[in-house]
Amino acid sequence: MTEPLEPTTEQLIEALESEDAFERREAQEELLRLTRQTLGFEWNDPASAREDAVLRWKMWLKRHRRGGAGPGAGSSKTADIEGAMVGLDQLKNALKGIPPEQLEAHLAQILTKMQAAEAARSKCEQCGETRATVHVTECGADGELRQRNLCEDCASEHGDLPG
Repeated sequence: MTEPLEPTTEQLIEALESEDAFERREAQEELLRLTRQTLGFEWNDPASAREDAVLRWKMWLKRHRRGGAGPGAGSSKTADIEGAMVGLDQLKNALKGIPPEQLEAHLAQILTKMQAAEAARSKCEQCGETRATVHVTECGADGELRQRNLCEDCASEHGDLPG
């Protein structure tokens, strides 16, 4: 029997406990992609903070196994939606009590971070083959901002990399 090409959610959660910081970071990014949440885990936090967050991830996995398939354990579309809904509930709770005049700024920051995370996982818009690691924001003649996501090769071909 061959190993699955993509790790299961349980394997990703186990990788959060790795001594290897790069492995922890990759696992965190993949869990974020699958579930749209971090549950407070940051790959570079001190070990004690990571342990608490890993416990939250294990509890999350247990709840999702009880209630149906989670990411990596069945229907990924359903799991993505469930993960997004859990994340939305957490977001609503986190934003409770914030004055309306500050709420818009907080939402704009969250949206910017989400867009940056999504762009980091995207393919190059030019060649469509390589992961986009260069994100160029341009202001069009109409004053509208546009973002281009390119790989380093395409960016350097178009002069979008600093010297």
